[in-house]
Amino acid sequence: MSLSDIRFSKEEWEAYLPCLRTYNDSTKQYAFMVLVEGRSVVDVAKEVGVSKQTVHIAVKRVIKRLENNNAPLLVPVLLWMPADEVERLQNIAFAMGGKPDKQ
Repeated sequence: MSLSDIRFSKEEWEAYLPCLRTYNDSTKQYAFMVLVEGRSVVDVAKEVGVSKQTVHIAVKRVIKRLENNNAPLLVPVLLWMPADEVERLQNIAFAMGGKPDKQ
């Protein structure tokens, strides 16, 4: 599968942004332009004034992070709960295929 085969809607992208919070804005920008807007790596590189390799690496990093976090299958959940219940809830989530957020 090539980069041109991978697409996300704007809604999916917004849902996946918590997985990408540690990435710099340019990495997310390049990936958005390719994965959501459907633009080519070459076109993005020309427009923003960086090498094709820079854009390609940014997109691959984002895809890998999303894959590592099962982004297409899972959604992040943030909730407040009693501290003594966290481990029990984590065990339930992991049993259902959830994964801890990988940085």
